[in-house]
Amino acid sequence: MTRLFATIFASIALLVTGCSSTGSPELTQTATTVVSQVDPSKVEQLSVASLHDAFLNKTSKQSQEGRVVDVSGEVIAYKLTEDNRFSVTIRKDSKDALCLFSGDIASQVGTGRAIFRGANITVRGQLGKAGLFSSTPFVIDGCAIVTN
Repeated sequence: MTRLFATIFASIALLVTGCSSTGSPELTQTATTVVSQVDPSKVEQLSVASLHDAFLNKTSKQSQEGRVVDVSGEVIAYKLTEDNRFSVTIRKDSKDALCLFSGDIASQVGTGRAIFRGANITVRGQLGKAGLFSSTPFVIDGCAIVTN
C-alpha cells in the first residue's frame, strides 16, 4: 500500500512540474542574459501567428526553441507571478503570445507606463515550448521591450 501511495505521489509531482507553462525564475534569468547579449542584426521579427504554426506543426524540421526573436502585439493582460516575474500576454491577429519578464521590469508595468492593457509593444525574447496546460503552444522568455 505504501508503495502505491509513493508511486501516485511521484506521478503527480512529475505531472505538475513537467506541465508548468512558465518555467522557473532561473530559466527566465538565463533567457534574459541570452537576450541582452544577442547580436540585434541576427534577431528575426516574427508574427505571433507564424510562431503558433511553427510550434503546432509537428512535421516542421526546424526547431524554434532557443531562438531569440522580436514579436509585436497588443497587451491584453499582465500580472506579477508568485515568483516575482511578470507574465504579459500580447495579441496580434487573434493569436496570443505569453511573454515572461524578470521582476526588473516592474517600473515599466501599469497604467501610464510602457506595458499597460491596450499598449502596442514589440518584445525581444527567447522561444521555448509551453507546458501542457498553457493557453499558448510557446513561451517567449527573458523578454525585453524593444519599442512601445
